[in-house]
Amino acid sequence: MKIKNPLAIEIQGYSVRMMQTELGEYICVTDIEKTGKYSIFKNYLRNWSNWKFLALWEHHFNSDFKTVDSDCFRDLLSSNSIAPSLKVWLKRTDAIGFISTAGRHGCIYAHYDIAIHMTAYFSSETYFHLTKELQRLKEAEQNLLNNPTKIPLEEIIAEANRMRDAKRDKSKIIGEEEE
Repeated sequence: MKIKNPLAIEIQGYSVRMMQTELGEYICVTDIEKTGKYSIFKNYLRNWSNWKFLALWEHHFNSDFKTVDSDCFRDLLSSNSIAPSLKVWLKRTDAIGFISTAGRHGCIYAHYDIAIHMTAYFSSETYFHLTKELQRLKEAEQNLLNNPTKIPLEEIIAEANRMRDAKRDKSKIIGEEEE
């Protein structure tokens, strides 16, 4: 899978990396964990309904997904309270919803859809801020749609940041006039 250089968006004052692949945008859930100082995977992966969501997503977007192997995770969760690891899930099922990068700055990226589901599961506040930031990016994308070629994520984020800064400047001017 071809991965471009990661970019960053801001959520609750924290920088959250994103990357664009041929499968779409992926968001660094390791960075999202920092916004609330909690462990996404420790809790998220203990819930069978979340595993069902992941399997549903994979079944819909991944023709190579091993559905039968994903059923083993249900049995593992029902037999004890130990959460299966993401690494095992990726290896046994050929899942594409997560990308794990190694090294000093390694992290786990989740597809846009999965990242939204994860934040909705563990934090209403983070979910709210993430969806607002993604809506802001979509607005910026709409502003750039005059160009018939595919717009790189870098340009969308740059346009969204320009729009945000313009709104901040406008609110500062209005705030000064009121004083």
